[in-house]
Parts: sequence; structure tokens; C-alpha cells
Amino acid sequence: MSFGIAFDKDENLEFMIYRDMIHDNNVFYSEPVFKKYILPIGSFLLMFLNTNFEDESECASFIYNFCFESLYYQKYPKKKEDLTISFIRLSLPHKEFVAELKKIVSEEQSFLIYIKNVFLQNLNLPYNEEIIKSAEKEAEEDEKNIKPEIIELAKKLEKDSLEYYSKKDEERKRALNFVKKNFNDLYVKAKEKHNKRIEKNNQNHEKTIETYDHTDINSLISNLSLDFDMISFLFAGINTSHYNIPYGFKSKDVYSILALDFKEFKTTKYNIIRKCQNCGQYFIPSNFKETKYCNELYDEEARKTCRQIGKELAYKKSLKEDKSLDMYRRRYMSLASSVSHYGTNKAIERFEKYKTEGAIMKAKYQNKEITAEEFENWINNTKK
Repeated sequence: MSFGIAFDKDENLEFMIYRDMIHDNNVFYSEPVFKKYILPIGSFLLMFLNTNFEDESECASFIYNFCFESLYYQKYPKKKEDLTISFIRLSLPHKEFVAELKKIVSEEQSFLIYIKNVFLQNLNLPYNEEIIKSAEKEAEEDEKNIKPEIIELAKKLEKDSLEYYSKKDEERKRALNFVKKNFNDLYVKAKEKHNKRIEKNNQNHEKTIETYDHTDINSLISNLSLDFDMISFLFAGINTSHYNIPYGFKSKDVYSILALDFKEFKTTKYNIIRKCQNCGQYFIPSNFKETKYCNELYDEEARKTCRQIGKELAYKKSLKEDKSLDMYRRRYMSLASSVSHYGTNKAIERFEKYKTEGAIMKAKYQNKEITAEEFENWINNTKK
């Protein structure tokens, strides 16, 4: 297990545990204890989307922070088997680690770029159509080249699987009939609870289907299992008893975790992601009105967020587009400049008068109580 993820849908929180790499004494090794974060559902997906995988250094940084160990052992499964003591983690000398990281980036980069575009496509965001079409074409070519014996083997495995689950289903029905016959009250309560759970899951599933084509996303899930005891989460410092978490998921595969996070995110209330028109980062809007700008700090000196800057930009744009408001602003700046340069009582008096009366006249103009001509005449009269 390289990853664990769980969800509290009541609080809209996701709990992620993972292993990153540590550099110490010229050796790189994966942390023996899971790292954790508790953030809104969809946060890992956001981290992924906000990584520019076309940039090798950003691609390497994502792999280093989240999935070097899992990708390394997928590449060298025998080395994982050679670990006879489970708590000993991956350890590599500096030179070997750098070489392996470069190899993994080279091997995974194009797939990471493809997956990012699949997510963007399913989120109704701009994506690179050529990358998707190219991948679809490759898949079609691969299907044509599959040997007949492989197809027959796949059919046999599918048939065996159906027979196995059919047998299991019969066993489950016999067990249910026994409980129904001998413990009817218990059966009725369990049935009601089960039906409610199914109804809720179906509602979420229908809502998800309405918003995206889940075929591409489901195909990414190749390694995922339920985690009912959640001991790894407890060891990572997450007290699961404080949250409504029925179970978690564990996996060796980062792509399965990303796909699962996407599917869970699409069942939340605010299940849209937008690209900030100021900083260019993807974000989850807190409501359906604030969809243009994120609320992250952008200007550290001025302590302003993208949303605050966005409102200022929108105001300046409205001034430029409105001749009368632009005229009002330029007169305001001229009077303020006179106070700054000369500081005479007359200059201060004219500026203060313009501020007071101007606020009233501007409000009247914006509320359409006076015309643009009347507003401009008043501005010109302040110059006399």
C-alpha cells in the first residue's frame, strides 16, 4: 500500500495518506510513516491539475512528492519482494535516485499529460484535443494487433468470473433467506438500512453520470481495495472517530487514487472546477457566483487575493468602458495630485468638496437618476 484516501461527505473533507521521499546523508528514502493531509474533497485532483507536466521539473516534483516509491516498485516489483522486513522502506544512493527519477519522468510524463487532459475534458474545461485523439488512435491500433488467443483467454476469464460471482450470489441469497426465516425483525431493519444506502448511492451515481462521461475515468482504476480498519490512517495521525468515515480506500497506484478522487468530487455540492482569470491556477469555487477568480493570496506585499484583484480589474475596466466614469476618475486623480504637490488650503478644500459631492453625483449617475450629460457638466463645473 502506497496510498490511502477516505471521505467525510457530511463535512466535504478528504483524508489522504501517502509516502514522499526524504533526502538525508546523501541517501534518498521513502518516509517510514505516512504523510497526511485533510482538505476539501477534490484537493488531490486540484494539485494534479495545477501541475504543468510538460515541464520536466514540475513533473519530477509531483512524482518526488507523491508517487516515486509506487512507480519505482511497479518498475522493479522483484525489489519489493526482496524486502523481508515490512517497515524498511525504499532507500537509494543519491546518484542512483537521480538516475531513476529521470527514467520514471521520461516513462510517465506523456501518460500524466494525457490523464490531465482526460480530467479537463470531463470537467468541461479547455483541453488538448490532439492528445486525446492521438491516444484513442493508439488504443484502436493496439486492439487490431491483439492476438486471437489473447482474446479467447480474456473471454474465458470473463466467463469464469461471471460463474464465480453467480455462485457467490446464490450463497448470499441462501444466507439471507435463513436470516429472514429465523430473525425476521433483524432482517427488516437491515433491509431498510440497505435500501436507503442503495438509494443514496444511486442518486449520487445518477448525478455523476449527468455531469461527465465516466468511461475514461473508470478505466484508470486498476488497483483499489476497501480499508475497513483504517489502521494506517490512525498511525498517520488521523483520528477517524471524529469524522463520519464509513471506510477508506487503499492502493499501490496513484492513477487509481486520482480517478477515485475525481469520482467522489463529482458527487459533491459544488462539483465544478474553474481556471482563475488572474493567476491561471485551477480552483473549486465556494459558490456558483464566484467562478472567475480564486481566493488565494496573489500579491503578498499588498496582502490581496486574486478575487480582490479581480474586482479591482473589473472596476477599472468598467471605468474605461464608461466615458463619464473615466472622466470622473481622471478629475479625482487631478485634484488629489494638486493636494500632493501644493498642499494649499484651497487645493485641499476643492478636493474634499469633490470627494463628498462626487460620491453623491456618481451614485445618482449609476442609479440613472441623472444623465451622462448632466454628470459630465457637473464634473466640468468643478474646474471653474
